[in-house]
Amino acid sequence: MKNKSIKLLTAFSLFLLCICCGNNELVLTPDPESQSKITIHSIADLNMRASVIDSHKNDKNNVLEMDFRRKVELKSELSCVAPFYPRVKKLTNGQYILLYMDGAWGPNIYYALSKDMLTWSNSRPLFTPYPHGNNDTRYFACADAAVLHNGDIVVACCFRDLNGYSSHPEYSGLMMRRSSDNGQTWTDEYQIYQGSCWEPYLLQLPSGELQVYFTDNDPTPSIRNSGSSILRSFNSGQTWTPALGELPIRVVHQYTYTNQDNIKIFTGQMISTRLLHDNKTIAVVCESRNDFNGTNMCISYCNSTDNWAKSIGQNEEGPANHQWNVMTGVGPYLALFPSGESVLSYSARIGGSLDGHIILRIGGVTANDFDKEVYNKPFPNAPTIWGSMELDDPHTLIVAAPNFLDGNDYTKIKKASLLLGKMTLNHRINAPTDTPTLDGDNADWKDNTDAFFLGSDSRSQATFRFAHDNQKLYLLVERIDDYLTSDDALTLMLNNGTKTLKFKLNYDDASKTLATDNPAIECKSFLSGKFNDGARDKGCIAELAIPVSQLSLGQKVFFNAVLHDKDVNDGFNGLTENVPAKWLPITLD
Repeated sequence: MKNKSIKLLTAFSLFLLCICCGNNELVLTPDPESQSKITIHSIADLNMRASVIDSHKNDKNNVLEMDFRRKVELKSELSCVAPFYPRVKKLTNGQYILLYMDGAWGPNIYYALSKDMLTWSNSRPLFTPYPHGNNDTRYFACADAAVLHNGDIVVACCFRDLNGYSSHPEYSGLMMRRSSDNGQTWTDEYQIYQGSCWEPYLLQLPSGELQVYFTDNDPTPSIRNSGSSILRSFNSGQTWTPALGELPIRVVHQYTYTNQDNIKIFTGQMISTRLLHDNKTIAVVCESRNDFNGTNMCISYCNSTDNWAKSIGQNEEGPANHQWNVMTGVGPYLALFPSGESVLSYSARIGGSLDGHIILRIGGVTANDFDKEVYNKPFPNAPTIWGSMELDDPHTLIVAAPNFLDGNDYTKIKKASLLLGKMTLNHRINAPTDTPTLDGDNADWKDNTDAFFLGSDSRSQATFRFAHDNQKLYLLVERIDDYLTSDDALTLMLNNGTKTLKFKLNYDDASKTLATDNPAIECKSFLSGKFNDGARDKGCIAELAIPVSQLSLGQKVFFNAVLHDKDVNDGFNGLTENVPAKWLPITLD
C-alpha cells in the first residue's frame, strides 16, 4: 500500500509540474521509474533483422563507419616490439583469436585470445624458430587461419631456413597446427607443403574442402619469379593434395616481362579469396609485382568458376578471367558481406597519393568492381602494410593493421603497435509503416532495429532509426555521450529526390532538454545525465516527427548527418552535403 501511495504522489507531482511549465502546453515526461528502464542502444544492439543473401547487391550508397568505441591499439599486451601481419578470426564460441609475427619477416608467430576484441590475453608463441639444416635456423612468417565447419581452428604459416633460403628451397614450405578447443591447446606442427613460398591464405568451401592458397615463388635473388598456387584437403586439413614433394596447382600467373636471360617473369602473389554467393565463383584479389625492384606494385582481380580444375603452365598466363594492375597498392585482402557488398583492403604504395595507409573500397557481388573514387582509411594516421579483415556479423567488419612508430619504410621498422577496429556497414534500411508514441521512450521501436551508425571520430556516437505514416516521417536518434555539454548537437539532412530538409538538433537551455531549430518538427527527448554539470553521463534520446508539409514522402528518402561534439564534426565517410543522391537510402515500407 505504501508503494502505491508513493507512485500516486509521484505521478500527481509530475502532473502539477507539467501544468506549471508554461506555454499552455502539457509536456508529458516519463516518470523517474520508467526513465530508469530506458536503455540508450549502441549499434551493436541494432540491425537484428535476419540477413538475406545479396539483399543489397544492386545498391551503390554504402558506407563503412569505424566505431571509435570498438577500436583499440595493442602495445604492451604483445610479445614483441615490432608486430606485423595481424590476422583476426572469430571463433565458434563468439570469442576472437589474433595472430601476428615479429618483424617484417618473422621469425616467431604469436597468438592471443579475446572475448570482446578490446581486452586481450597475454600473447603466446605458436611457431618459434629452432636449429635446422647445416648450422641454420628455421624461421616462421605470415600466418593465416580458418575456423572450420566443425569448430576447429587451423593455422598455416610459411617457414624457411634463414641462411639457406635461396640455396635450399627444399627446406622451405608450409607448416600447420590445429586447435579443437578454441585456441586453448594445439597439436604439434606438421608440414603440408615443401618448397619456397610466402603468405598462405585459407578458405573452406561449403562442401568441406579446405584450401590453402600461397605465393609460389622462385627464391633465386636474380629472378624474382612468382605466382599463386593451391593445396586442397578433403578431411579438414589432416592430409593434403598434392602431397609433399609434388608440384602444387598453380591458380594465378600474370606475365610481366622477359628478363636479360630470356626468362619470362610472372607475378600474382599475396592472394586473398572468397567464394561468391553463386556458390561457384571463387573471387581473387592479389598483388602484382611489375618490375624487379618492386617499385611498380599493383592490385589485380581474377576468378575461377570451376574451382581451379586445371593448373596453369610454367610459361602460361592465367586465369582467363582477370583484370591485371587495376590500381597501385600492395597486400590486398577481401571480405564479403551476406547482403552482397564486397570490400577490398590494401596498403597504398609508400610515396603514392595515399601514402602507406590501409585503404578500403566497397564493391558489389562480383568482387571486381570496387569504387575507384570513394575510399575509407580506417586508421588515418597510421603508416602501415599487410592488414586484414574478418566479418564479425552481417553488418560489422573487423579490420587489423600494424602501426609503424618509427618511420614508414617497413623494411626498417623496429617499433610498431597493432590497430584493431570494428566498422559498421551503413546501407539501405527500411522504415516501416508505424506511428510511435512521441515521448522520448524508445520502447515503441523494439521491433524496428534497422539503423544507421555515426561515430568514428570520438567516443560520442549516434544511431538513427526511421518509421512513417501518411502524415509524418519519424526519426529516433540515440546518442551515447560520456559528457553532455551545450556543444553537443546533430545536423540532420533528409532528401526526397527533389528537396532537401536540413535542421539541427541540440540542447535548449530554456527547456533543459533537446529541441530542433525547426518549430514544425516535433521533438520529445530523454536525458540520461545532465548537460554541463561535468559529471559522467550516458547520453540522450530524441524522437522526432517530421510532417509531410516539411518533406513530402515517396518510396525512398535519403539521409545524411553530422555529429558535433566540442571540436569534432563527425560525418559519414565520403558523403557531402551538396550531393544528396549519394546519401544513405531509406525505403518506406
